[in-house]
This record gives sequence, C-alpha cells and structure tokens, in this order.
Amino acid sequence: SGFAFAGNDIGGFDQSPSADLFTRWMQAAVFFPFMRAHTTRRSLDQEPWSYGVVHELWNRRAVEMRYQLLPTIYNEMREAAVTGIPAMRPMFLEFPNDPGTWDRDDAFMWGRDLLVAPVLREVAVDREVYLPPGDWYELGSGKRHVGGQAIRVPVSIEAIPVFVRAGGFVFQQPVVQHTGEMAGKPLVVAVYPAARSEAQLYEDDGETMKYRQGAFQTRRFLQTRDAGGVTLEARAPEGSYRPAARDLIVKTPLGRVARKATVDGKPLASRSFAEVDGGAHGFALSPEGFVVVRTADRSAAMRVRIE
Repeated sequence: SGFAFAGNDIGGFDQSPSADLFTRWMQAAVFFPFMRAHTTRRSLDQEPWSYGVVHELWNRRAVEMRYQLLPTIYNEMREAAVTGIPAMRPMFLEFPNDPGTWDRDDAFMWGRDLLVAPVLREVAVDREVYLPPGDWYELGSGKRHVGGQAIRVPVSIEAIPVFVRAGGFVFQQPVVQHTGEMAGKPLVVAVYPAARSEAQLYEDDGETMKYRQGAFQTRRFLQTRDAGGVTLEARAPEGSYRPAARDLIVKTPLGRVARKATVDGKPLASRSFAEVDGGAHGFALSPEGFVVVRTADRSAAMRVRIE
C-alpha cells in the first residue's frame, strides 16, 4: 500500500501468548519498521519482563539487537522514504525470478541483504529456511551456506535465524540504552564475502528536521577480495552533517587468521580481541571467527586492508 512504517502489536493485541512465543515475537520484531509490545486490558500482562527472569534476559537481548542494528534500520527506512520500496519486504520482491520465493510467507527480507527467518512454533529445535541462489552467511557466526535450496537450521530460544547475502554490508553500533547515547559510539561495518560489493550509509542527527536543509551525510563503502585478502574503501562523506568523533570498526569473515591489517597503508598492531573490543586500535580475531579492525573514523576517505 506504500505505507512503509508499519508493525503489529508484539504478543498480539487480544489474548495472551506463551512465554516462548512472546520471545519469538520479540525476536522477529527486531526487524519490523515499528517495534512495540502492546495489548488490550483483557489480556495478561505481556511486557518483556512479564514472563520471569529467564525470558526477560532473552527479550532484553532482542531489544539490544535492535539497538545494535539501528544504523542499518535507519539507513533502510531512509531508503524507503526516498524510493517507496519497503525496508521489510517479501522475498519475491528481491528475487522475482526465483519461483522458490513466490509463496514463502514465513520469512522476509530487511533491505536487499538481510534474510530474516523467524521461529514461529513453540519449542521448535530447528526450522526450514529457503535461501535464494548465491552464497549466504549467518549474521552472527559468519557460517556460509549455498543458496538455491531449503536448509534446516537448528534454533535455540536465544536467537533468531538471520542470513546475509554474499557481499552484504551490515552497519551496527554497540548496545545503548536509548538513542540519546548513540553520539560518539563506534560505527561497526560488518561486510560479508564477495569478490566485489558496495553499499551506502545515510546519517543525520536523528532528532531534528535539519536534514531537509542538507544537514545529513551519505557515504559509500566498497569491498574487494583477492587471493591475498580483503580491501574496504570508505569514500569521503557527502553532505554537511558530521557525526561526533568516533571509531570505525570493520569486521569480516576472512576464513583464516589475519597476518596483518593496514589503514591507508599504515600497519596496525595485532592485539587480543578483548583489547580491541575495549577500545584499543588494532586488529584481532573475534570469538565468532571475524577479523576485527578498529581505528579512528576521520570522516574522510579511508582504505582498510586485511591480509
């Protein structure tokens, strides 16, 4: 219908879901344009903390995931505002020539790169996910899957299956408690393997209407891969807005331990992941197997090379 800012009442407006299904609904709603738990007075309490401390923990993790992904969510919603193409979209909209997507109504795309497969059944231990042709990577682990087929993936109550298209960029930030804490937080650019891909990130102050007078910035990111490693280029930002001083964190599945990393040709120190995660500039291997590079974001053209 052309109205992109939409979402339903988490838990359902009428009646009451079980604790597990409420958590599953929360996880799916991380990728709804509008995320809100809401219900009629006739139903039982169904806030994220209404189901005991264990489910409260899992529900909190879902909310924290939403905050971590706000740069990507904001970026996609801006695209929806400009183009009219919804951020949350059916799979067939992104893959119209793939018959395998035409009748899939249990998964959806967030933008062009994220495939979200919510768990819809209580006490499920796995679920089928159809992946369109091409390579796909699990968002959290970076594990690769070959598309053009349906696969079965194990599911635990702690997480929701999300896959990234090969070459996809996922813009993230550390967990915050509210959007007022975002200024100065590192920009995390997670990029998934492809020979070449690019993406654009839009940012503004997130509060005022000054973007209408040009107070915003857009920035293009380009990745290329060869036998020696990965190169990420961040082009110079366009527009008059500049975010508060922050770090830039690049993370990518390399398939092996990195030997070295450079920023604009200057070598970075090899460190432990705890050091890099704590704020030290350098590169490290994360527990999930991502090579992580941390440096200052100078709001200028930059070139990160990982070998």
